[in-house]
Amino acid sequence: MLKAVFNLIYPKVCYSYGEAIRGKIKNVCISCRANLAFLNITDFTNNPIQQLFWGRVTFEKATAFAKFEKNGTLQKLLHSLKYKGGKRSWSYFR
Repeated sequence: MLKAVFNLIYPKVCYSYGEAIRGKIKNVCISCRANLAFLNITDFTNNPIQQLFWGRVTFEKATAFAKFEKNGTLQKLLHSLKYKGGKRSWSYFR
């Protein structure tokens, strides 16, 4: 009961868009999770991420876990982490 009153006063909000989160979901709402463009790069020696940097820098391997889109979900999560102290927003990715 006390937890319900606390959630009424201080509702859980999505770190990406600030919408209220209901239920047992933590930090990032279902809609934002669905909008994340995860990349499935398993070849660490010849992939599109490496091709972006060919001829610019020397490296052995390169990869990325998600695609960054201007004003997208990942950008909003990064902004939350960097400027709003939203370290808990990244617990979703552990």
